[in-house]
Amino acid sequence: MIYWKYVCALLLSYISQTTFVADWPVRPELVLVVFCLFFSGRRYAAASLGFLTGLFLDAVNGCSFYNTALYALSGMLVGFLPASVFRDYRSLALVGLLLSSAALNCGYPALSWLLAGQPVYAPLLSCAGALAADVLVFFLLSFIFARRRYD
Repeated sequence: MIYWKYVCALLLSYISQTTFVADWPVRPELVLVVFCLFFSGRRYAAASLGFLTGLFLDAVNGCSFYNTALYALSGMLVGFLPASVFRDYRSLALVGLLLSSAALNCGYPALSWLLAGQPVYAPLLSCAGALAADVLVFFLLSFIFARRRYD
């Protein structure tokens, strides 16, 4: 059941990210926020669905496996964080989001340098703004939709 909910939320977040949020000067990664909210603490589901989410993003954007590699890495970061260290679900998902967002912001220039031969650098202020926007959207969505807690 969670997979169907994730597919619907993924499509809705991708459509929102490419239409409504596309003109904002600092854009949050809505797909990454939804991914972290759905799969924090779910080990193998996060790794496999991260890979499939990256394949989907590469297929619709026309990239050459940048998103596949980075979302698979994000899936492993989010899924294999030890749930026993964190007090509740929101803190586990927030740490996963921070690590995944840092991996995406550092991973795109590194992969473009490795695969294309020239790095594409984003300004530090833009990366910090995107991280702040991710955290803001995360808290908005988690307080509205996320009800799961660890016992």
